[in-house]
Amino acid sequence: TVIYNGIIPDTTTPVITQVWPATSDKVTFCHDGTLQMAATDDRALDYAEFYAGDALIGSADFNASGIASLHWDCSALSGKVTLTYVAYDKVGNAAETTAVVTVRPYEAPKTPGNLTAESGFRSGVLTWTYDGDLQTLKQFNIYDGDPDGGGVLPV
Repeated sequence: TVIYNGIIPDTTTPVITQVWPATSDKVTFCHDGTLQMAATDDRALDYAEFYAGDALIGSADFNASGIASLHWDCSALSGKVTLTYVAYDKVGNAAETTAVVTVRPYEAPKTPGNLTAESGFRSGVLTWTYDGDLQTLKQFNIYDGDPDGGGVLPV
């Protein structure tokens, strides 16, 4: 280690410990997407940059926990995309990692069909069919009466 005027220069790059989304065979659906990176540094982290291919998506500062996150509007993308994550420390040392994800534009869930209802004493049974993509479906909401004024029960 070379010391200049009593100061040990920072020559150590940050270490990227986790990224999201990461390389996988799973599909990333683009609807209010978030890119996130966790990193450490022997001194102090500064900011992160996020790229899709060669295009800069944006940058974000690291928080005190070493996490940087950024909203990603990937609605115009489709297919395989290489994401590049770059972490910078306070003196400009940089670390980089990539992830290849499959992007599919977000589509609103389809309306269920073939709704039937059976009533009983203090109970009821509702059945329906759903022909949409179950990977994009979070839940069904069943409304008791008027959707604007009645109760809602997530199913």
